[in-house]
Amino acid sequence: MHDALRILHSDDDIALIEKPAGLIVHPNKYARREPNLVNVVGGRLQRRIYTVHRLDRGTSGLMLFALSAEAAGELSRQFRTRSITKGYIAAVRGHPPESGTIDKPLRLEKEDEEEREATTHFTTLATSELDIGVGPYDAAWFALVELTLETGRPHQARRHLRSISHPVIGDQSHGDRANNQYLWDRLGERHLLLRALRIGFNHPRTGARITAYAGITELWRTALGELGLPLPPSLPVEPTVSIPA
Repeated sequence: MHDALRILHSDDDIALIEKPAGLIVHPNKYARREPNLVNVVGGRLQRRIYTVHRLDRGTSGLMLFALSAEAAGELSRQFRTRSITKGYIAAVRGHPPESGTIDKPLRLEKEDEEEREATTHFTTLATSELDIGVGPYDAAWFALVELTLETGRPHQARRHLRSISHPVIGDQSHGDRANNQYLWDRLGERHLLLRALRIGFNHPRTGARITAYAGITELWRTALGELGLPLPPSLPVEPTVSIPA
């Protein structure tokens, strides 16, 4: 799995990584013997890695790491002040509106009593209707949506999309079992159709604005084809990192 990991850019201060789905970010007590992103990237770069944000195990796409304590502090500040922009794409059940905002507070953990503000903006990029029976219905409706997260709560995109009855396809915790199984049967594997597509931030040393785009993998293109969803021209296949000279 970690063989699919790609280092898109690294310098003395940061590393931009394309994370494959299924790879955890940190070692934890439930997966002590599994490879994790911090160790794999640190081994490849021969550097200590500092995490400044996270992605769920099943989510693929862009992750930003700091390579020094000073860079980690500056990037963490940018996350706190929301000057870092993050964009995702997801394939979901049903046909959402053309665009909208989900402003729904979320608990950080199940046992927490306090809810924290959480805001997700979405735009529908493509829709499909397949003449197949999935679950109790005679037809299946799917959509490809682009998401911008103002906040970074645990599982925010997945929980917010479920809250408006458009769960992410392939989401075992918050999704629809019949639609998940339909996709998995056709792919021959379990996969979550949520991808960290783009990120924008200021370089912690130079202040230059950096934008990165994850691209669309072959597996994603196959999955979208199985759901009848066209790939919009606005989503180039290859990853890119733009750094001002």
